[in-house]
Amino acid sequence: MCSPLTFNPRARSPTTQRSHVLDFTGTVRSTLTDGPDQAARLAALEALLGVTSALSGAVTPEHVGAAVAEHGARALGSTGGIVYALDGGATLRVVGSWGHDATILEDYGELGLGDDLPAPEAARERRTVADVATRYPALRSAVGTFCAVPMLAGPELLGAVAVNRADGVFLPAERELLEALGRVAAHALERASLYSRLNRLQATTADLARALTPHEVAATAAAQGAEALRASSAWVAIVDHDRRTLELAHAAGHSEGTVQRFRSFSLDAELPLAEAVRTATPLWLESADAIFGRYPRFAEVRPQAQSAALLPLVDGGAALGAIGLVFDSPRTFGPADRDYLLTLTRLCGQALGRARVYQTEHDLALTLQQALLPDGLPRAEGLELAVRYLPTADGAAAGGDFYDALALSGGRLGIAVGDVVGHGPGAAAAMGQLRSALRAYALEGRAPARVLQLLSRYAEGVPGARGATVVYAVIDPGARQVRYATAGHPPPLLLAPGEEPRYLNGARGVPLDRALGHTYTDATASLAENGTLILYSDGAIERRGEGLEAGLARLAGAADGALAPEALADQLLATADPRRSDDVAMLVARVHVPEITPLRLWFAARPDQLAVVREAMRGWLATSGVDRGDAEMLVLAAAELCANAVEHAYPEGTSGAVEVAAARELAGTVTLVVRDRGRWRPPPADPGDRGRGLAIVRALMTEVEVDEATDGTTVTLRYRPAGLDAPAVAPGPTLVDLERGDEFTVVRITGEIDEFNLATVESELTALGAEPVVVDLSELAFIGSAGVRVLFALAERVQRLVVVAPAGAPFRRALEVAELDRVAELVETMP
Repeated sequence: MCSPLTFNPRARSPTTQRSHVLDFTGTVRSTLTDGPDQAARLAALEALLGVTSALSGAVTPEHVGAAVAEHGARALGSTGGIVYALDGGATLRVVGSWGHDATILEDYGELGLGDDLPAPEAARERRTVADVATRYPALRSAVGTFCAVPMLAGPELLGAVAVNRADGVFLPAERELLEALGRVAAHALERASLYSRLNRLQATTADLARALTPHEVAATAAAQGAEALRASSAWVAIVDHDRRTLELAHAAGHSEGTVQRFRSFSLDAELPLAEAVRTATPLWLESADAIFGRYPRFAEVRPQAQSAALLPLVDGGAALGAIGLVFDSPRTFGPADRDYLLTLTRLCGQALGRARVYQTEHDLALTLQQALLPDGLPRAEGLELAVRYLPTADGAAAGGDFYDALALSGGRLGIAVGDVVGHGPGAAAAMGQLRSALRAYALEGRAPARVLQLLSRYAEGVPGARGATVVYAVIDPGARQVRYATAGHPPPLLLAPGEEPRYLNGARGVPLDRALGHTYTDATASLAENGTLILYSDGAIERRGEGLEAGLARLAGAADGALAPEALADQLLATADPRRSDDVAMLVARVHVPEITPLRLWFAARPDQLAVVREAMRGWLATSGVDRGDAEMLVLAAAELCANAVEHAYPEGTSGAVEVAAARELAGTVTLVVRDRGRWRPPPADPGDRGRGLAIVRALMTEVEVDEATDGTTVTLRYRPAGLDAPAVAPGPTLVDLERGDEFTVVRITGEIDEFNLATVESELTALGAEPVVVDLSELAFIGSAGVRVLFALAERVQRLVVVAPAGAPFRRALEVAELDRVAELVETMP
């Protein structure tokens, strides 16, 4: 890493600093010799001692300004002193004042270099400006007469010093004294600015060392650059992996509309940030003409911009992104500014390179980990489940923590949490094999202790599995009982309404290792109605330098049984160490016996799971007393939402899950929630014949609410059953039968049409020509918007299309909402 101490904008040597102090000393001695009275001599001597003492310890521009303003004013018998630092080449900003009230500082705290006032005039013309009462009568009435001098460090202008008194002119010796003070102040200010920026770079280095992701690096780069140079706005963009676009990683000072418009833009865009990346060369744009003359499109970003600095973030010779600092006033980027920003961007470029490597490793590890965890959780009557998995805080390697839940005979549910020693692909592979073996043993109906005994023997032949810890429990909601056993794992936590949380410390065993010769045993515990059992891995309780008992107490203290399982899981995870070095797996099981058991299921976001969801919905609706016609309306709505989530929520090639929850109120209203954790792709500019699904859902349901958030989309439906009847058509495999006649061809479709079997239906229909066609859906159990698209496409190919949809079929309403009757004849019976 490049050390921030390499930043060196022409630092002054101690010899140079002493020469300016001696220069000032000589001037004071002259004043002592030539001064008109003893008081002036004493004041000058006091100024010498005060300034040299104060400046020796001044480490910030504000310290320098305060010392020079006070001691300069006192030396000249003035009533006020003020020190301006040149900021950006065009603005004078107060860095120290003495003897002035808040009104003066408010009115004159920031001046333009071109303003017609003593301090800007002295700085602009690089000469002393004194006794200007006639030119500035308003100032005389406010502060009296002025003497202002430029602060010059060699040829470089750094600001101005001004003192004022109620009346009287400034003698030549006094002017000479103030001029010398200005030179000393300039060099002290230069040194303090350098020191301040060195400190800032050192702090930046520490911040970057803690930044783990590209976005954290981007936020640090933007904040440090903007604060150091007082930029009006800042943004950082990062090159995507294909090096085709720039993705906005951080923005400050821009409207939300601007941020959204430029969240992603081409690397070939005619924008200065893109050019800085393409050429890996800084751009210093010091006027509005320099910006908009070369980049007219920049008016969409910040039309009021007057200057800008665009610097690439380079690592290993390649530009990984760029930082843009924009100023709403003209600014000259002097050598010190450029040196500082170049050093900052070198540091940030190296940190960005590290962060991208980390992010890649983290994403791969998380993908591997998620692939080895269950795609969903089983539906369990009388039980409500919530699960969580958090990767290790350094996240760059897949961990060996896992959870699982499986439906057993007799309405029981098996739940487990385990932890394989170590991290990385080896630990993840061992975890996957152990979890598979545990499921196989558990599904045979074996008791928890026997499952662990077999698992201990199995672990002997799996590299990396020995020493793993597991807790396995079987919950019987009907009997209100749990049977469990542990293998070196933290104890389950049991919550009962009105009681203190307690750990189940029975059936303790050693980690999985057959060589230890341990025999595992079972233990049982009663479960109260609305009682909760919590299984977790040790990452939830361990902290460095802390005993295990403290972690157990902290977890129990956060366990509020009044919270719903999902909220409880979140609250418990919040107690985990944010800098933990281990993963966290957690499973929360709530036992309850409601009048109508709610439905909750998770399924992998794949088309082949849609039929499973429909079957689960039909079963739950039947047991909940919903009439068949109303039930099919709800099945159709749920299927459309699930299909949308499968198709749009997760990018192609990635895994994800969709949650479906349903509940029926005593009054009969059914609430249905479909939730994904993905990020929907933006709709195409021309959706074609797509986009009917949500319109169908809105037409069928009583209320529809869509909540789109950065962490997923939640759709909530409410439906008041109307006592609808429907023909009893049993779901089954999709079959397409073609019967050609003299007048038209009849196509009979049975089963269900969804995204999974859509291709099969379409391939069967390819045998049709342009002849008139009748599509008979009388024996069809389900058709979603995907099937509706097929009918629309068929209508375009044939001379005439007649669709038979019985009046009682729930999907007939969907066909009407989709306006199929615009392109086909919609009838109730065969013509």
